[in-house]
Amino acid sequence: MIESDGTGGFLTDEIVFSAGHLLDLSGLDIQFSFLGNTDPNAFYASGNWVLDTFFKTNFTPGLDESGDVGISALLVSGQTLDDLFADVMFNATSDVFVFEEFVFNPNDGVIALVAVPEPATLALMLLGCLALIAGRQRSARHLRAA
Repeated sequence: MIESDGTGGFLTDEIVFSAGHLLDLSGLDIQFSFLGNTDPNAFYASGNWVLDTFFKTNFTPGLDESGDVGISALLVSGQTLDDLFADVMFNATSDVFVFEEFVFNPNDGVIALVAVPEPATLALMLLGCLALIAGRQRSARHLRAA
């Protein structure tokens, strides 16, 4: 899950694996879920929409969080994240945005994204703008009449 932290950053869920264990992540269905009004376009622009943001490994005994590093640290010579995440389905969802295009590559992260506000959200924003304009015009008429 991805959520705006309210200060221009993002909070994300992470899965941390202990180092030294064999991983087979093939066949997973990974869902990137944007909470609230978190903008997927802003998260994409942050450069954090890569697997090392969400999947970590820890080489520190006792799983001290300060030892968490991106899962790509587990790769051996010649191996790529494509190998580790073979046959994985990647999807993205949002309550406020519609994903018209979404392409995710394990090695590069998001390589194509078109996320637009949901039509109902746009309609509500437009209605709010119209109400502000109408209120301003009404206020201006009252000032001229006085």
